[in-house]
Amino acid sequence: SARAGATTWNDVLYYFPLHNSGHIIANNHFKRTTGLDTLVTLSGSYGVTFCNNYLDGVIQAQDFLYGRIAGNQIQTRVTGVNATAIALIKATTQSEVVDNIVVCRNAIAAERAAISINDQLRRPNSCIISRNQIRMETRGIGINVESIRHVTIQDNMIILDTPGDVGQSGGINVRATNAVIEHVLVTG
Repeated sequence: SARAGATTWNDVLYYFPLHNSGHIIANNHFKRTTGLDTLVTLSGSYGVTFCNNYLDGVIQAQDFLYGRIAGNQIQTRVTGVNATAIALIKATTQSEVVDNIVVCRNAIAAERAAISINDQLRRPNSCIISRNQIRMETRGIGINVESIRHVTIQDNMIILDTPGDVGQSGGINVRATNAVIEHVLVTG
């Protein structure tokens, strides 16, 4: 159940209000057995902490400013949809994705990513991705970062458990897709 007070249910996903700030969304279990993979969407969020939650699905954060996604257990469902477990899109600024346990289950038709940051025409500024434990049970990328100005990727454990997958999967992918990456640090 979702007990965050700010949550609405619209038969598609849990959706936290647009342009919100300061919320702490903690200690919930988000689950759905049918429908889309996306369970939580944080949109236009400033200083939001999403921590210690359990998701049977995925989270998307767009324009996620000064936010923190930490200590969550996330597992994707078996599906044909290419859904990233933790997706930060657009103008991500000084946010953190830390100490999460992510298991990406089998995708029938497409590859997945465990954690992804990309611009979608509003360039992300900065993010730290650290100390996450990622297990890929389907072809895909553990951490995918595109066109962010500054990113630190450190001390993550990524296990690719993709038997028979030759050349399709990878641990960390950093690309300057639509803009130059000014600083990237990958360590540990």
